[in-house]
Order: sequence, then structure tokens, then C-alpha cells
Amino acid sequence: MEEVDRILIQSLRDIGCQIDDSIQNINEFDVNTLFGCVSQCLQLITGNKDLPTRLPANISTRFKICGELAQLCQVV
Repeated sequence: MEEVDRILIQSLRDIGCQIDDSIQNINEFDVNTLFGCVSQCLQLITGNKDLPTRLPANISTRFKICGELAQLCQVV
């Protein structure tokens, strides 16, 4: 699995995801890294460049944005 993780992490970096160099495995992703990667992938798939790549500080806004990303994932 380590090789798969390295390939996936490098691929995510190649498309512009901000992943700290110290991260070597997917299980090391925190919520902010995961959110940014999902958002970046959806931007590429849908062409919607307005998707945020960082979680907002406001909890209700976070809930709304995460719901929108989940809905996009279902559509794709």
C-alpha cells in the first residue's frame, strides 16, 4: 500500500493539491488536506474554478460547502 499511497500523493501534488512534504501515507491526511484534494479534483473534473480549496472558519459555511462538494461527488 505504501507504493500506492506514494503514487496517489504525487498525482495529487501534480494537479496542484497542497500536500505537505512530510506526508507519506493517505492515512496522514488531516481534514484540511483531504478537503483541498477533493475540491481540487472536482475543479478539474467539473471545470468549476469557484470551488474553495480551503475550509472556511465558520462552521455553518463549512457544512454548506461540504454538502455542495458531496453533491458534486454524487453527480460525477
